[in-house]
Amino acid sequence: MDEETKTISFELSCPVKSVFLRHIRQFIVQLAEDVSFSEEEVSQIEIAVDEACSNIIEHAYNHSTDFDKEGKKIYVRVEIYKHGIKIVVGDRGKGIQPHHIHRTKNLKQYKTSRYHRGLGTYIITNFMDDVLFHTEEGYGTTVEMFKYRRDNDGFTRAGIK
Repeated sequence: MDEETKTISFELSCPVKSVFLRHIRQFIVQLAEDVSFSEEEVSQIEIAVDEACSNIIEHAYNHSTDFDKEGKKIYVRVEIYKHGIKIVVGDRGKGIQPHHIHRTKNLKQYKTSRYHRGLGTYIITNFMDDVLFHTEEGYGTTVEMFKYRRDNDGFTRAGIK
């Protein structure tokens, strides 16, 4: 996204504990509502962010319980643009090789697969307009998600469908 079109940004971090997910969701929902996303879009954004954060809890730190001693955190950055919202969720965990990110193409593939993983990435990529996964083994993983704002005709306020 172009820095010139960014209007405001927010950052937060919290320990990698599921009890904090509701606070992250509330933060995301409030921002999405404040910039006039529809109720359905707000729900999609909330679920996508929750999935990204849940993946951090499950995968990034191997279910470690020494969060406070080791500084294990979920990092969230939100950037508000005139034509949408960018949310970056990340960790400084073990990271993975990019080909290990399970990307279910469709629900039929998921249903018929003998390996039932990757539904979270399916949800994220289907609820958000643009999604990028950045990961490096030993350095953590970041998920960049963007949702365009649309008017009643399905066009973004910037005029792109």
